Amino acid sequence: MEVRRILEKRRTLGRSATKQGPRKRANVTADALVRTYEREVERQRQLVRKAEYTQHCLMFVSGALRELLADENFMNLLRAEAGDPAEISVRACLAGRCSPVTKVALGFDPNTIRVPLDNLLPSRKIAIGLLQSRKYQQILASIREVGVIEPLSVIAADAAAGTYLLLDGHVRIVAMRELGYTEANCLIAKDDEGYTYNTRINRVSTIQEHRMIRRAIDRGVSREKVANTLGVDVSLIHKKATMLDGICDEAIEMLRDRQFSTNVTAVLKRMKPMRQVQCVELMIDCNKFTSDYANALLALTPPDMLVDSTNPRKQTGVTPEQLARMEREMANVQGQYKLVEQSYGQDVLNLVLAQRYLEKLLANKSVTKYIRQHQPDILDQFEKIIATSSLDQPSGL
Repeated sequence: MEVRRILEKRRTLGRSATKQGPRKRANVTADALVRTYEREVERQRQLVRKAEYTQHCLMFVSGALRELLADENFMNLLRAEAGDPAEISVRACLAGRCSPVTKVALGFDPNTIRVPLDNLLPSRKIAIGLLQSRKYQQILASIREVGVIEPLSVIAADAAAGTYLLLDGHVRIVAMRELGYTEANCLIAKDDEGYTYNTRINRVSTIQEHRMIRRAIDRGVSREKVANTLGVDVSLIHKKATMLDGICDEAIEMLRDRQFSTNVTAVLKRMKPMRQVQCVELMIDCNKFTSDYANALLALTPPDMLVDSTNPRKQTGVTPEQLARMEREMANVQGQYKLVEQSYGQDVLNLVLAQRYLEKLLANKSVTKYIRQHQPDILDQFEKIIATSSLDQPSGL
């Protein structure tokens, strides 16, 4: 019986179920700290280089077009070839792409219907090993405890026979059959596609999940029942319920829409509120919310910014001078990163549109010939900009 109990627990919770107690996390080693530091600094430097290249290209295109527009012979050529010199304006070109916003129609009927499970036809095969997966066990436990919350998504297959093609909910329907369900609530979709239901959804953030767990516990639901509903160990529910204890309000607000591990907040708790905010800002700017990165930031934290300044985290193999240097370099790169990140996305979009416009412009042989004869350097750079297919390997200007 004991062996059967252990095997059942392992099948439900995964391999970690057989381990005794929580595993003590080892201190961050000097090599791990340096690797994490080098990865983050290099990643930010690459983005800064891409942003600078993008801005340089846009400035060159703007200046070159301005110079060509000042050439009366070039304008006359445009009038002869295109009929309207205004077509040379990138702004006018972009304005022509705009279209009025139309109202988005619903992709499904908002009213659900009850459909027998036997009348639901699968649209894909169930993966081999699904019944043994941890995800399936969690879904099974959730349906067993609280029922099916999200309706299945279907589309009519045969109106006369009353059958429907299942678009989303293949795992849920397997669990429902195992638990003895005979019918299910369904949403009738208007399009025969399941991509939207699986990707275009809002995931529950870590802090939202924490608040839902706390609310359930405050209303008298036991931690064991919450754990059974989610199909996880009770110790994980305890971690999620207490993960924000010791975290300042400003840091919580900044993390409210993010996904991260409870180990991240365990590291942040060792810092004072001001340092918590600084580290969360760095995580958001880098879009990196791993415990390894949090531990690297903890190692770079001055002792006076720690809750327990008398017991700072020791780093064997890294001197205080090296830590201070890495912190200064990261702060310097971070400053450059913040300067470019606000406009980087829009600049890349403008560069792509400028590339398409230059392709259209140089597709005219007469225009290309004129620029080659009178402004060969500009033509050479235009061609390089058009040939740039990736900012990771830009054609040098």
